[in-house]
Amino acid sequence: MCTPSIKADPFASELSNPRTVGRAGVGLVSEDSALSMRANPAAMSRRPQAQLTLAMRGGNAKNTIESERAQQMRVVTDQRGPQASFDLGYTHRLGRFGVIAVAIVKTGERYRTYPSPLFNQPPDQVNLLYPSRYAGLSSRVKSRAIVMGGALRVSGSLAIGASLSLARYHLEEQRTVWAGNPIRDVIGSAENDLLLIARAQSPPTPGLSIGAMFAPEWIAAEFVVVARGTPPTTLHGDARFVSTTTESSAPTPGPKRTASVNRPGVASVSAGIRYLKGRWTGEINATVEHFWRQGGARNWKFDELNVTRSTGEVGTLNRTVVLTRARARWSVGASADVSLVDGFLWLTGGYRTTTASIGSERRNPLLSEGQRHLLAVGIETLWAPFTITLGYTHSLGAVVTGATSLKIINPFEPQAGTVPSAQGRYQSTMDEVALTIGAGF
Repeated sequence: MCTPSIKADPFASELSNPRTVGRAGVGLVSEDSALSMRANPAAMSRRPQAQLTLAMRGGNAKNTIESERAQQMRVVTDQRGPQASFDLGYTHRLGRFGVIAVAIVKTGERYRTYPSPLFNQPPDQVNLLYPSRYAGLSSRVKSRAIVMGGALRVSGSLAIGASLSLARYHLEEQRTVWAGNPIRDVIGSAENDLLLIARAQSPPTPGLSIGAMFAPEWIAAEFVVVARGTPPTTLHGDARFVSTTTESSAPTPGPKRTASVNRPGVASVSAGIRYLKGRWTGEINATVEHFWRQGGARNWKFDELNVTRSTGEVGTLNRTVVLTRARARWSVGASADVSLVDGFLWLTGGYRTTTASIGSERRNPLLSEGQRHLLAVGIETLWAPFTITLGYTHSLGAVVTGATSLKIINPFEPQAGTVPSAQGRYQSTMDEVALTIGAGF
């Protein structure tokens, strides 16, 4: 899944929840269930009673690459199927002014897998059919969090809220590396390929959101501002090389080794305005996100991951770039709700745009989105004590070019990797559906 619930970046703080899928994720002010605590905890102050919320969402993405490394321009398509997730939250009213809440939410998931060479597949076929294998074959990134928070109505027009989350982050990447000799072998010849698999997981990592909501009496509008942050952390796991052939001349992988990767800290600020006018409401949101690094650039670090050539030479790979690392970005969007049947049925819609998650110099099959445009439509019905919301979002990314800085990795001679591995044209689209059921009592 890519967007909005499955992130274009595994460590981004994409904060839309399932109930806002029918608004293209534009629900910073309007959404007030427990699932919105990370986005805007102050909104929960509107809850008149306790509520249990269950959300189900599913999405299907299409990611294609027209690789320039093939003998002819070849289109490679992401083969991972539809993905689904479930969130659960509960809000409880504490007297006249306060609300507390707890939720278990999937704060991010992104899974891509491209066609991979078969074991012992003839090298000529591998070179022709899998031209982007050195730039990334598959990745799985996900995070799930427990969130606790509360909101307090300070006055008739001002409410504040805060939430604390504990999340675990998982990252796995697979790519092909080349262990040949650049003097005697053609760089990128498949008979010298090895599969590199690296995976890691973080300890529980805290996150904090603080927000305020102001609803002046002199205008039918609500204003929200929210600040959020999570600190840097390090994921720990393991890495290994895997043979791609039984040929005696092929390189031999060494044993599995420990691996680690730094997750950047994330800071974001969001602001939103919601205007209420008769049978309709309109909302505008904007978010700015910033990443800061821990220990320099985000690289995989390995404890001497070894490979041996048939000649007895031993090569060592100590680090390689993280393919799914992202950069700072911003988003802006608008949504509207129209009452079709007073007090019973509403139609929702929205549009949002986000800037690219990664620069063109580092774009690759596992993180390729340029600027994205999201269009959404949904319906919501109130059938006391239930509120049921169904939403659909379509996300379309621009056609963009691949990286120029990513080179083929060689464990023996890093300086020999002079051939770009990710050049080509990339395009991503995404369809997502979400169903949310809230029960008040």
